[in-house]
Amino acid sequence: MHDVPGALTAAARTKRSPEERRRSARGRPIDRSPAAEFDAPYGLVGATAGYAMIAQRYLHDFGARPEQLARIAVHQRDNACAHPEAVFTDPITVDDVLASEMICDPLRLLEIVMPVAGGAAVVVTAADRRSTAPTPRRGCWVRVRC
Repeated sequence: MHDVPGALTAAARTKRSPEERRRSARGRPIDRSPAAEFDAPYGLVGATAGYAMIAQRYLHDFGARPEQLARIAVHQRDNACAHPEAVFTDPITVDDVLASEMICDPLRLLEIVMPVAGGAAVVVTAADRRSTAPTPRRGCWVRVRC
């Protein structure tokens, strides 16, 4: 059994109709979303605050210790060190994590992920459709046995 917790969160924001939007004196829409009303005035902006709340709840509900959360960052850094193009390549220890600056309680600097933007895709199509693509690219053949 592992004592390293994991969390997955997702959020979506729906568009409001023109009737739902109110305008300020300057003609700009007023954001009446829960995030604007309850999070932003208290400094809870960005993903870090949301993950901090999840981590705080986990610590409370399961009696976990900060050392256990710190092990997540250590394991993630170990995995990153194995990648030749990793941004951070120096290994860290639980003590390093616990000694780093508190950013959003209970998360410390070395537990916060670096924001990155990137993506990848694999397009799979039939052989006869490949030649009709707007910009045919060199690809590989995948042989499937049925």
